[in-house]
Order: sequence, then C-alpha cells, then structure tokens
Amino acid sequence: MKTLDYLPKTNIHLYQDSNMFRINSDTCNLGNFISLKKDDTILDIGTNNGALLLYAHKLGCKKLIGVDINYEAIKLCKENMILNNVSNYELYDCGVQNLNINKVDVIISNPPYFKNSLVNDNVDLKRARHDVSLSLDELISNSNRLLKNNGRIILVYKTTELIYLIKLLDEYKFGITKLQFINDESKEYSNTFLIEAVKNRKHDVKVLKSIIITH
Repeated sequence: MKTLDYLPKTNIHLYQDSNMFRINSDTCNLGNFISLKKDDTILDIGTNNGALLLYAHKLGCKKLIGVDINYEAIKLCKENMILNNVSNYELYDCGVQNLNINKVDVIISNPPYFKNSLVNDNVDLKRARHDVSLSLDELISNSNRLLKNNGRIILVYKTTELIYLIKLLDEYKFGITKLQFINDESKEYSNTFLIEAVKNRKHDVKVLKSIIITH
C-alpha cells in the first residue's frame, strides 16, 4: 500500500510503499549530515523512494542521480521527484556495479548493512537491508570508480563495522574528514555512525558531537 508522508523536520512530502524500505532515523540523520555545493552532481546508491535525493535537492545542487536495483523503487522515486517539482535528475534501474555514467562530485548512500545470513521473505526488503546485492567492498570500490578526484562519499553504517570500513577506505585511497556517532538513549553503545571521506585525500578526521535519539 502506498502512503503520502513527509521527511521529518521539512515540508517535503513523498510517497512510500509499505512493501518497500521506508525512511527511518538513519535516512533522516544522513539527510541532515549531507553538505553540498551548487555545482555538485550527486549520486545516491540504493536510492529507493528518493528520500536522500530530496534532502540533497533542498540543499541545492547541479544534478541528482539515483540508482537502484529495484525497478519499482525507481518508479516510486520518479513519482517523488515529480511530486516535489524536481527536474534536474536521472534515475537508473540497475546495480551500481553495472552503472556507467560521468564521474560525480558526491556519492551518498544508506546501504544494506545486515549480513546475508539474515533472511527476509520480502525480496525488496531483503535487498534493502541485507548485503545480498551490494557488499560494503563493492560499495566503496564502485564509489572510487564513479567519483571525481577529491570527490566525497557520505554514508551511514553500523558501528560494529567501523574498523572494516576504515580499512576499505584506506585500500581505495579515501581520507576520512567527518565522523559522527548515533546513540539511542536506551542503549549502552552506539549502533550506527555517519561518515564523510574524500577520494585521494589523507585522513583529517573531525569527530562531531554525537546524535542522541530520544524516545
């Protein structure tokens, strides 16, 4: 079933499908973590309903590009672009491994971060949540391929995989520039974090104040 909802703390409305991945706190925190320049071209890997592209559009940029392996998600994303009068966008129905476009300035992604041993009967949700179609290594390697020199990658990911992500970023010549942990007030440890890294740059990390999720 399709519903008309809004991005929290904005006046942006969007359609969501109950059978697909819906926006959550990761989406909103990542959307508010993004910083852009007017001449930037943005690629959202695993764009789903286009929520992150709408956050990017609110900031102003040259072009929005979304890619998703789920054709129905791309159709819904297009509806949301039209709903919000966005015209400077391109959408691709494929895995990022098969995406061939001109290099971009910024890549954003809320990627699947549960291991594929966790099974979900809904195929669309399984792709969105589990790394069956896009591993972290594939995400970083393809980001390196698709980003301009000094281009930025901006992600939300689970804290238990921070060291592994840093190793991959080192391997593909990314330098971390911003890091922000997300803490649920009901939990002892951070579950997720936000990160920005720059292609062909040395690490120069600024750790921002943690985001505290209250109930």
